[in-house]
Amino acid sequence: MRNNIKNVAGIMILVGVLVLITINCSTNKESGTKDQGSVTTHKEEGSIPDDQGHEGEEDHVILTKEAIKLVGITIEQVAMGQIDKKEIFPGEVCFNEEKHRRVIPRFPGVVKKIYKSEGDTVSKGEILAKIQSNESLTNYNLISEISGIVTKRDIAEGEFAGEGRIILEIADLSTLWVHLNVFPDSISNFKKGMDVTLFSIDGERSAICKVLSIIPVVDRETRNMTVKALLKNGENIWLPGEFIKGEINILSISKVPVVYSEAIQFLNDEPVLFVPEEGNEFHIVHVVIGRKSGVFTELLSGLEYGSEYVRKGSFELKARIVTSTMDSHAGHGH
Repeated sequence: MRNNIKNVAGIMILVGVLVLITINCSTNKESGTKDQGSVTTHKEEGSIPDDQGHEGEEDHVILTKEAIKLVGITIEQVAMGQIDKKEIFPGEVCFNEEKHRRVIPRFPGVVKKIYKSEGDTVSKGEILAKIQSNESLTNYNLISEISGIVTKRDIAEGEFAGEGRIILEIADLSTLWVHLNVFPDSISNFKKGMDVTLFSIDGERSAICKVLSIIPVVDRETRNMTVKALLKNGENIWLPGEFIKGEINILSISKVPVVYSEAIQFLNDEPVLFVPEEGNEFHIVHVVIGRKSGVFTELLSGLEYGSEYVRKGSFELKARIVTSTMDSHAGHGH
């Protein structure tokens, strides 16, 4: 009888041990950490709840020192800067009238010989035509005053060239004028000598020209004023008569917090910056951005003036966040 009691007691003790082992294993599975990679989840106090559009989003990245060097991460501080505003104006490419000649015979007469046609190149001092004076019946030569290209010919040999008749036009196309149409309330943004970026209508060509003058007259039909700029055209890619767009940058008077535009990344269609922390950690900070100007973007909220953020390497940090999130979804059967 005593042996039976001992056997039953031994079985009960064994069952109890097995139950404790099972509970302990289950607890370890539930509280076990993820495989520690370069991205971890860490919801700090005051972070944005998941119900505000960041569900499942990792909020910081941990890198080794070697990985930081490999990615090429650089740190900047939120600075105060001026944001440019871009304005675009329509315009037209025109001849540089200082290098454009309309050839008129000195004396009326018959054209005995004409040496140039449209498209021909002309050198300064070259003979253009031979005219027989209607008064003296002697021949005289028409000489080119500039080097350039014949853009128009309006006479043939044997024709009579009357007084004031333009028989040839010659233009040096190495420089051209650009006429921009500007509303009077925007004319104060232009200054003599400032740069204007020129774009072809299809956007495939661009160049920088400089403002020569601001013509102080309002056109009766268009109600616009004209800004004249000088365009260098050494490769002859711009043509007189073509329509263009001119763009200027207007510098703001006041300074605002700015960050480098390349630092800004988008997660769930929202702009974010990465902020360095101790232990080679880089935390996500959701920001509100404003105007963009060249390499800088206005920062409306999210970080204060002087705060550090990742400038170069932010895209690689975002990629690690996205990859980690995708892996997490895949592990849950999504």
